[in-house]
Amino acid sequence: MKRVVLAALVVGLIAGCSGSADDAAVDRADSPSVTVSPTQAATPSSTAATPEPGAGSISFDCYSGAGYDTKGTYRIYPKDGLLDFRALWATNPHSCDIRADAVMATTDAEKAAYAASGYDNGGSIKTLYTICAENDPDDVRAQPGFVLSGPQAKEVQAALMLCPGHPQAPLWTAALGDAAVNTELEASGQRFGNGTHLVNAEIAPGTYVIEGEIEGCYWSRQDSSGNTIDNDFIPNARRVQVTIDQSDYAFDSKGCGTWSPES
Repeated sequence: MKRVVLAALVVGLIAGCSGSADDAAVDRADSPSVTVSPTQAATPSSTAATPEPGAGSISFDCYSGAGYDTKGTYRIYPKDGLLDFRALWATNPHSCDIRADAVMATTDAEKAAYAASGYDNGGSIKTLYTICAENDPDDVRAQPGFVLSGPQAKEVQAALMLCPGHPQAPLWTAALGDAAVNTELEASGQRFGNGTHLVNAEIAPGTYVIEGEIEGCYWSRQDSSGNTIDNDFIPNARRVQVTIDQSDYAFDSKGCGTWSPES
């Protein structure tokens, strides 16, 4: 009779330990490296079931280190209405992916970010959260002189709505300011690319420059009969400047890049 009671007690203890191990596995997420936010540490095990993406925690697979040689899986939890990425940012992840096919906008903040993003993908903000998770020192959006396109500017602005405290937020904000200036210049015909443009109708007269690695740039100023007023071919340069007169009929360039007003 004693042996039967003892066996029952052992079975009960094993069953209790098995349940605790399953709960712990929810936070480990089969990862060699897990970053735990303060919110996670305070979550009781009885409510540790993983929420649906977009409604609570989100798991990221991220690479960091030289040559992306370190991989970790991190579960990020909400804090004050937004996901708390601070512990993940501290690892300087260069590349991240979300463990879900899509992350649907469900909270008010997520819906507002989706509306600002310009996306048309059924409500998924997976890309925005990926941008938020990564803290890559070589992020092209934070490089001096990089020009955000219109869609890129919307995307960065939307990401900042979800992670305003991102380490590169000041650089992103500066890039957004430059993008806004460029949009105004394009609207007024003072910023334009390759091709043939009508002066006074499509582009404004003035002095324009292109800067950077310039190879094989050809430009020409033309009169109303299509005759060349002035032209030049630049095989290699770091800066090219041209002045378009108000009396010019058209300006044409090939292989030059984007012209901007001389500052």
